[in-house]
Amino acid sequence: QIGKKGLSNHRWIVGGKLCLALNHLGLVVAWDCDTANAHDSRFNHLIKRFTDQMVVFSDMGFHSTKGDPPNIKLCRRGEWNERFTL
Repeated sequence: QIGKKGLSNHRWIVGGKLCLALNHLGLVVAWDCDTANAHDSRFNHLIKRFTDQMVVFSDMGFHSTKGDPPNIKLCRRGEWNERFTL
């Protein structure tokens, strides 16, 4: 069991998070999971694995106060929405 009860946006949640790293073809090249109350920056190790191979686009939730991977492109709401289409 990986699910855990916690709070998100002042609401109770139960479950888990699945983080997928996709290549330019939309194929899964790496993945990791954690409990639903884990911060998104916990998955930055997946992004670091591809430092020399690709740029990873993500939302601002992946920003870490400890420092972001060099190959991450943090997108604010409404920026780079083309990343959602194949």
